[in-house]
Order: sequence, then C-alpha cells, then structure tokens
Amino acid sequence: MSEPLLSVRDLRVVFRMATGEIEALHGVDFDIEPGSTVALVGESGSGKSVTAQAVEGILPTNARITSGQLIYKDPVSDTHTDIAALNPDSPELQAIRGGRISIIFQEPMVSLSPLHTVGDQVSEALFLHHDVNRAQGIEQTEAMLEMVGFPDPARALRTYPFELSGGLRQRAMIAMALVCLAPSGRENPLTTPIGEAKERAFSSAAVRPFILGFLHPGAFRRKNRARLRAPERLFWRLAFSL
Repeated sequence: MSEPLLSVRDLRVVFRMATGEIEALHGVDFDIEPGSTVALVGESGSGKSVTAQAVEGILPTNARITSGQLIYKDPVSDTHTDIAALNPDSPELQAIRGGRISIIFQEPMVSLSPLHTVGDQVSEALFLHHDVNRAQGIEQTEAMLEMVGFPDPARALRTYPFELSGGLRQRAMIAMALVCLAPSGRENPLTTPIGEAKERAFSSAAVRPFILGFLHPGAFRRKNRARLRAPERLFWRLAFSL
C-alpha cells in the first residue's frame, strides 16, 4: 500500500479571543491517498475551513496549531514535510502553498482582485513556482482557462473579475488553483452549477480534490471517502462504492 500524500494526525487548533482561547479543532485525523478523493463534510462551524487553512498554512493571525502533524509527501521529490512545524512565511511552505497544494475559495468576488485581470491573477502562481517566460506563462494560463470551461479563454486573459458572471469567476478560481498542476487540490466547498468544470479540470490535470462542504452528492461519487465532522467532536469514517 502506497504512502498517503497527506497525513493529518491529532491536529488541534486554538483561537485567541478576548475571553481566552477556544479550541476549534480537537484532534483531527485523516489521510489522503494517491489517486483518491477525500471529503470533509459537516455543519457550519464544525471546523472544515479551519482544517483547510491549517493544511495551507493560512490560519488567521489569532489562531495557532497547538499539537499534531500535517505530513505532506511530495510525489516528485519523495520528501516528507511536516507543514504544522513550518513557519507560514518560510520558503519551504511557500513552495508547497500554491505550487503543490492549492485551495479554491468559496466566494470568488471577495477572493479575486478587482484591479487585476483574470490572466494576471491566474498566471501569478505559475510565474512564482515555475521557470517560465512571459509568453509560455500566458500560453499555459490560456490553456487552463479553456480547460475549466471559459468560452473565450484568450479574451478572458484581459478581462476583469467584475466583467464576469458568478460562474465564470468561480471557474477563474479553479484555474488559479490548478494552473501549477499541483499533485493535490482542495476545494471549499462545492458549488454544483460548475461541478462539471471542476470534474474536467481535476481529471485533465491529474489532480485529486480534498473537498470541504456540507453533505452533497459529490461526496459520495465513485469510491470517495468522507469524514463527517460533528459538533460532538467525533469523526465517522465511511467508505462509499457508488
């Protein structure tokens, strides 16, 4: 049996509040195997987004990991890195964030910059993590926009987010997350109108999603595994073969 791409063990996160510290994650455990899809589902406030933020190293300033491990195995270099032990601003974590592990945020209008074109925002991670010139980067960015379903990807390169529909803005977020062809991707949470675009992009880029969201049909397709997060601080591990 192959090693997991990501192994989360006893992850605990606390938030510093005016009245003291509140523990948001109480010992989270799960693995993401190569070629698998893992869904973390639960009601609002159960810790789904905080788990994703911890993996990405983008926890709010008033939050910190108090214990646990986030072991990431790079399938290219075959090295193991404990993300929980890294400084969020360290070069090691910056190389993983966006280059190896990406996140698709729920609200694209908030996440996208209104001052920069879609092409500039999608290509930014590509230029940061890969040695490509301007022409190569734009060509790869246009190909990614086409992959996620933009009807006119060449025009989309010069388009600003406010000129796009909500669905196309979400597609731009997908392209931003996948443009580096990261070995593992995560989305937060699923939005069904563009599920087909996500499925096509994940399949074409050989990227497997770590899905965060409420209970939805996408969590139960094929042989996906789901982690159900309950307010009673329990995990149920279920296997599906639908």
